[in-house]
Amino acid sequence: MTVLCLFLLASTLAACSNDAAEDRDEYAGLKFLLIDDEYCVMGFKSEYDNTPNVVIPGNYKGYPVTQINGYAFSSCAELVSVYIPNSVSSIGPYAFKGCDSLAEIRLSNSITDIGRNAFESCSSLTSFSIPSSITTIKDETFRNCKSLTSVDLPSSIEHINAGAFLNCTSLISIELPDSVSLVKEKAFMNCFSLVSAVVGSNVFTIETDAFKNCPKLVEIKNNSWFLNIRAGETDNGSIGYYAKHIYDIGESQLTERDGFIFYHDDDESLLLGYCGKQTDLTLPDGFTAYNGDVVTEYDVFNYAFLGQKSLCSVTFDGAATSIGNFAFALCRALRSVVIGAPVARIGFGAFAACNSLTSLTVGKSVTDIAIAAFLNSLSLDSVKFEDAEGWQISKTKDFAEYVSLESAELNDPQTAANYIKLDYFERYWRKVK
Repeated sequence: MTVLCLFLLASTLAACSNDAAEDRDEYAGLKFLLIDDEYCVMGFKSEYDNTPNVVIPGNYKGYPVTQINGYAFSSCAELVSVYIPNSVSSIGPYAFKGCDSLAEIRLSNSITDIGRNAFESCSSLTSFSIPSSITTIKDETFRNCKSLTSVDLPSSIEHINAGAFLNCTSLISIELPDSVSLVKEKAFMNCFSLVSAVVGSNVFTIETDAFKNCPKLVEIKNNSWFLNIRAGETDNGSIGYYAKHIYDIGESQLTERDGFIFYHDDDESLLLGYCGKQTDLTLPDGFTAYNGDVVTEYDVFNYAFLGQKSLCSVTFDGAATSIGNFAFALCRALRSVVIGAPVARIGFGAFAACNSLTSLTVGKSVTDIAIAAFLNSLSLDSVKFEDAEGWQISKTKDFAEYVSLESAELNDPQTAANYIKLDYFERYWRKVK
């Protein structure tokens, strides 16, 4: 009998020890706070700050886990993925702010509240599906999520608060569902890659600057019963300021080919940007437009590739006729550019602040280089002019006074590089015959 009791006691202690070890292995890195028989996740214990993957438990020590506290994981730079169970209904303000490596968040439709700035500056986040239980996207929830290319807004959303997507510079398109009635100030301000927006039928108010500085927002489908959106106007949050096509019936005039996004109408054809994953690009030799037109020439639009951080090289060959203002500015990894026919014009600041750019070829077809085209691209050390004859520079766009450059100097790649990035970067360039 004594032996049997000792055996049962040992088995019980072993089981308890195993349970404790399991808890310790899985959840010891998290801090919890018990409030009214429910646990709130407070964040990491200090020695676990570098944990890359987090699984929030649905229950902890017999009680449900229902909240993630404000600032819980703020600035956890090594955090890559988070799983949030069905038991959690609330994510506090600033909960994941500054989690630079956070790329995957799994959460359920049981979440009814996401606090302001909850995912601010999560710079590795590329997509996000907002739960259908959410009715308001709070202030600056996704501010500075600069890799965010797409977001799915469910039909439960009624309000999009101030700065909700401010500075989401990679966001390509947005569809405001019919449930949305209010878009507050600066909600989508500085979304430089945004090319299209759909405005739902019940959108009643778009506040000041909600879409300010969205220079590629060329197409708007306006289903609203209340808003009169006009091209070139700053009302309705400037949503129509850059628009070329505003419609309520009919079809989109945008086309995607191999990740390249094009716009086409009777007057112009534009390359608006790139949403693929290639780092070495040769621009397409044309595209088939939405209406079946075969387009063989197009302009690279202003800001088209602005800030594309993974772009390493680009070759123009066969269809692009001009390069717009700031089209490749701030492409920090861009090393090599070859500009072939039929490109005639390089716009203002087109390759500004391309810190890694070392090699440039200027084709025979180029006749016009705008002021500051290569501003602060100071690593440029080799520029090849395929035709160095007839180049002039001037302080003014009308070339009322100008200086002619010697072809022998421009035929030297290093001299040409110094001219274009330093000596004459504040000049207009033109080629005459």
